[in-house]
Amino acid sequence: MVAKGASFAYGDAFGDEDDIVDLLEFCDRTVTRRNSVGVEGAEGDEEGGEDEGEDYSVSEAEQSEDDADLLQPNISVPSDNDANDGSPEESDNESEPEPGMDIPIPQRLVHPKDKRESKPAPKKYVPPSARGRGDSATVVKRRMRGLLNRVAEANASSIAAAIIRIFEDRQPASTTQSVAETYAQCTLDAVRDGSGVGYINPYLQSHASIATHVSSRVSRVVLASLLVSAVRRFHSELPMLEAESGLLNDGPNRSDVYGYTALLVSLYERRAVSCTIVYDLVRTVGESLSSERLGLLLALLRQVGPMLRQDDPKSLKDMIEFIHDQADKVTNCLDTTAEESVKLKLQIMLELIDDIKNNKMKRSALQAANAKHAWVEAPDPPLSASLSDLLNDSFTSTRWWDADGVKSVQASDEGEESVPGTEMKNSRGNEPNINRLASSLRLTTGRRKDLFKAIMASPSVSEAYERLQDMSAFDSKKHHDRDTAIVILHCCGSEKIFNPFYAYLAERMCKRARRSRFTFEFACWDIFKSIPGSEKAKPMSQRRARNFEHLLAHLWYSQALSLSVLRYAQDFEECGEDEVAFYVEAMDILFSKLVSDGEDSAGAPFEKLISETWNGADAFRVSLGLFLRSKMRPRLKGQQKQLLKRAIRILEDRK
Repeated sequence: MVAKGASFAYGDAFGDEDDIVDLLEFCDRTVTRRNSVGVEGAEGDEEGGEDEGEDYSVSEAEQSEDDADLLQPNISVPSDNDANDGSPEESDNESEPEPGMDIPIPQRLVHPKDKRESKPAPKKYVPPSARGRGDSATVVKRRMRGLLNRVAEANASSIAAAIIRIFEDRQPASTTQSVAETYAQCTLDAVRDGSGVGYINPYLQSHASIATHVSSRVSRVVLASLLVSAVRRFHSELPMLEAESGLLNDGPNRSDVYGYTALLVSLYERRAVSCTIVYDLVRTVGESLSSERLGLLLALLRQVGPMLRQDDPKSLKDMIEFIHDQADKVTNCLDTTAEESVKLKLQIMLELIDDIKNNKMKRSALQAANAKHAWVEAPDPPLSASLSDLLNDSFTSTRWWDADGVKSVQASDEGEESVPGTEMKNSRGNEPNINRLASSLRLTTGRRKDLFKAIMASPSVSEAYERLQDMSAFDSKKHHDRDTAIVILHCCGSEKIFNPFYAYLAERMCKRARRSRFTFEFACWDIFKSIPGSEKAKPMSQRRARNFEHLLAHLWYSQALSLSVLRYAQDFEECGEDEVAFYVEAMDILFSKLVSDGEDSAGAPFEKLISETWNGADAFRVSLGLFLRSKMRPRLKGQQKQLLKRAIRILEDRK
């Protein structure tokens, strides 16, 4: 150490410039440390109060000692006295540390600003279009919940259209079955109501209408998934009903069984499911007529009692006998101290089923509800299954909901067979060469070959429709729907006998969207050009013409296609003999189908034509009326002739 007041010999201590640089760096670190201590001392001054000066002096003295200690190990600064008194050997021994001594190492002083935590690095920029991307199942579920949570009577049709678009725009990895299961869970979560007021909830009717409409436009598997999930939730929640308060609207902690039951009954009102499920519900709930179950049965029968009587009177009779037997058991078990609510509900129940039996109940509420949801298209035929089947996994794992079987019209008396290769065989050795068959049918493009493979490999209409949907076969923006219509018509015409499979598939396509219907109309016009005698006549065999006549009649009968497709002819009087024969045969098949429907719905195809307002519609209706009067009246007899007169009156607007 250098004593105060003594001169410092820089030349003796430092031999070159590097030593001076080291000293300057050390001084800089010392000043930095003093500043840091001064900052900490200033913070301590606020807490210390009156001892401000003393703390500062002590810290300064300690700092001086620390600086001296840090300086001593690295730099040996001899004083003048030490240099004169000590020998060189002694000085060398003093500068070298003894073995085993701890040598203090100067630590790097950290500035207070350097102690601040560094900010995390900014995240990578994600464009707005990619921010909502995620797992396809999660995205679909989020979109479904967002739509179903906004359901009301006024926007039910628009929400149904949005849900249909979700099914159409799904990712290739997800199937219709998976999206349908997601929709079913979201719908049941939306209709569940712990307050027990499910039957008077107006949004529940809208949910039933949306489910019915979506299933008719997309696939029957949508309604099947919803039905299975609702029945299973009902079965699991029913035992919890008696553990809670019993009236419809007394107590906020009601079981969700009311909401699930109301949804099932509302689906029956929309003709989406058969009455079998409702009768099974009545038997399941009526096994023990407690106060809570009586309230549930009352609400159920008040809503659909008249419909049950109309659809299946025999099952209604069995149900009434069952309820009377259960009521007798309950009456015998009740004593004088029984609850008045049970007796009152039991009396109302017996009066209600008597009114249903004698047809004394009004259906004004049901008619009003159906009028509000006139836009709903119900699946045909409705789903039919028992409650026990829907609870059985082995039954629900099959395609039980697929009612569209591939039915071929039986051959004529000669017993003709269909075109070889169109019937797919299960045995591996006899599988047809579909590529070669497609080439023989002049389906040359790769797109049309893929469509042909999907149709030929499908055992039912519903599965064929789902496969075509997965291939985006109905996309009008890329003109895929035109290829689909051409393939369906080509396959239909290539059969030796008419196969209804193609007619039902074409019906599903035309009912899917307005653009699909227009596309199919244009494809039919190409067929009309092939009729001998037309302006651009192409060769057409009688077999192909016969198949197309059946196809057109089916589309008119199901109202998937309007009679306005015949406006291509413009004036029937100028058509050739072959063209007139083609239209006459198609009309003859149509009237044969309409006779079986009865008088109420027999004129539906002609009433639909009256409601159309396109340019030239009035002139076309007059021309069609003259065609029916001149060409069809001599051919038809009996009920068909009466139906023809009614159709002519509709077209001439004379009722």
